[in-house]
Amino acid sequence: MKHIILTGGGTAGHVTPNIALIPALQEKGYKISYIGSYNGIEKQLIEELGIPYYGIASGKLRRYFDLKNFSDPFRVIKGYFQAKKSYEKIKARCSIFQRRLRNSTSGNCRRQTPHSGNHS
Repeated sequence: MKHIILTGGGTAGHVTPNIALIPALQEKGYKISYIGSYNGIEKQLIEELGIPYYGIASGKLRRYFDLKNFSDPFRVIKGYFQAKKSYEKIKARCSIFQRRLRNSTSGNCRRQTPHSGNHS
């Protein structure tokens, strides 16, 4: 079965585009998993849909002074390794993720061709 990881969080604005994709992906036979923050709104929204959810540590970029500005970079680094571990555990062939700092969607999909194996 084809398996896709969707990611994104922080605000519902980063989650709702992924939610809109889920029915179409399921109709095409994809199994879907989701990676997001431990306690973000995305956890509740995705779990309500019955999608497997993997929580990771996350941080916030604040443009004002706050003591959390000193600890959040470490949370982001921790979250990176947690996401990488989750990705390896899930063994999906494709991921679609929302970026917070730029208004764009990116992905990482591999497909197999009969002649040349895996391609990125």
